[in-house]
Amino acid sequence: MLEHRKPENSSDYIAILITKFLRFFADTFFSKRYGHRAVVLETVAAVPGMVAGMWIHLKCLRKMEHDRGWIKILLDEAENERMHLMTFIEIAKPNWFERALILIAQAVFWHFYFIIYIFFPRTAHRIVGYFEEEAVLSYTSYLEQVENNPDLNVDAPQIAIDYWKLKSDAKLIDVIKVVREDEKGHALVNHNLADTLDEDSSKSHIKQIELKKEEPKFESKSEKQDTSRYQQFHLDDLIFFNRVVMAPLTRNRATTKGVPTPMMAAYYEQRASAGLIIAEATQISQQGQGYYCTPGIYSEAQTEGWKKVVDAVHARGGKISLQLWHVGRISHNEFQPNQGQPVAPSAIKANSQVFISSGLTDVSEPRSLMGYEIPLIVEEYRQAAVNAKKAGFDMVEIHGANGYLIDQFLRDSTNVRADDYGGSIKNRTRFLLEIVDAISTIYPPNRIGCRIGPSSEFNDIRDSDPQTLFNFIAEQLGQKGLGYIHVIEGQTGGDRNNSVFDYNTIYQNFKMHGGIASMANNGYDKHLSEKTTVDLVAFGVPFIANPDLVYRLEHDLPLTDADKDTFYGGAEKGYTDYPFYSKD
Repeated sequence: MLEHRKPENSSDYIAILITKFLRFFADTFFSKRYGHRAVVLETVAAVPGMVAGMWIHLKCLRKMEHDRGWIKILLDEAENERMHLMTFIEIAKPNWFERALILIAQAVFWHFYFIIYIFFPRTAHRIVGYFEEEAVLSYTSYLEQVENNPDLNVDAPQIAIDYWKLKSDAKLIDVIKVVREDEKGHALVNHNLADTLDEDSSKSHIKQIELKKEEPKFESKSEKQDTSRYQQFHLDDLIFFNRVVMAPLTRNRATTKGVPTPMMAAYYEQRASAGLIIAEATQISQQGQGYYCTPGIYSEAQTEGWKKVVDAVHARGGKISLQLWHVGRISHNEFQPNQGQPVAPSAIKANSQVFISSGLTDVSEPRSLMGYEIPLIVEEYRQAAVNAKKAGFDMVEIHGANGYLIDQFLRDSTNVRADDYGGSIKNRTRFLLEIVDAISTIYPPNRIGCRIGPSSEFNDIRDSDPQTLFNFIAEQLGQKGLGYIHVIEGQTGGDRNNSVFDYNTIYQNFKMHGGIASMANNGYDKHLSEKTTVDLVAFGVPFIANPDLVYRLEHDLPLTDADKDTFYGGAEKGYTDYPFYSKD
């Protein structure tokens, strides 16, 4: 049973007394009429998030550089509570007189809470934290009543099925469970906010909101939800089936012209049960290609090919992102325009190999990009985003890892430029941030992700101070308001414990400065994915041989082993012929 957070001072005790009074009111007038009591609870609960979000928004506009995610979290909470209210109105079916009372009660409480929030913001958030804890207790009692009386377990309203992506035959019990988990998360959010606010009495009229030294760890979901990979996830306005992501996997099944094939559409459609599919790395230009038969997104034929893939995934209800890619120096003359040299921030050849038409070979000697060429590549990223949007992709991901062009600009072992794109960390990050800004003119920031590999040395890449570098990058990407940061933990496709690196700081910096979600990758299995606190976990190789990977993970079913000989290139074998789970 959930217990109240222990009060720490007089304002906390006042908050819990107000909360107890509200609970007493609901219990007294509605007793065991849990449906109507839920309406009352949600009538009250729908107000604080709106008030707090509005007020903090005004404060941020006036005196803060950024809102550290407060506005979004609180307004999301308000919307979530509004859906609770609409759901239980459908269930309780109050008459028109009762509906009028609901509107009056909401208006009265709005003014009451707004006054409290102006003068005592910490107390206001503490009230909500305790109130949400009371709501959890109330919903637990409601759940027990329904479980003991099957006649009360009516069908879930369609509004609840649509909002929480419940099964079509969901019942009231299913609704109560998800709402109760929502309330646990709301309690945690408001207690964390209360811990962070000081009520400074130095001003004579309105007490100021000041940040303490320690920032809160905002979590919009309860601990149970944070550790479950199989519940839906809201990435701002995008709703994923679950928190399991299919990582981008190069499979070399496009045509020699970089056009996606029907076989690729079938492959991705089979895996549409993933919360999000990140399609394989896709070159933004001919210059950006580094491997044989990888897809592009710079021609009309390529765009049309990808549209067929996207349509197939969307037909299954899935979500799909396209990873935008320029390999830089990890290429060969065979792929380059007029068989020229691959490009790089500096003319330093990598100790690496690529697949060309005749097989595996060393990369070619690169040349250093001229200053005027860099904005041209940024524009190619923007145009690639235009084409991705034409194809219907829900999002795009910027590939900033694995030793490719963006990563080459970021690291001091591969970037020794003396202009505005080299030298300091700020300069070396400039190229990436310009790309983000360019793509943000096509996709809103919340529909853009970025992949980084802070400690990976894949493709002969390294940095003298990766922690400082990627802490800065995470902060900058967060300030851009990106949808997610996708972090390869450890060596790409290898040891995830190859170095002492603080990945949590990366995730925290990103979200603290305005980024929406954290995504981890590399070597995750069921146990590790359910233990981590990141929002999303990306699986690579397991998805190759298990198109129904999410179902298998959720139900502890055995996984099929992938045939490594068919990873790169070929036909349907080892690509679309892996079976779905069957008991037979």
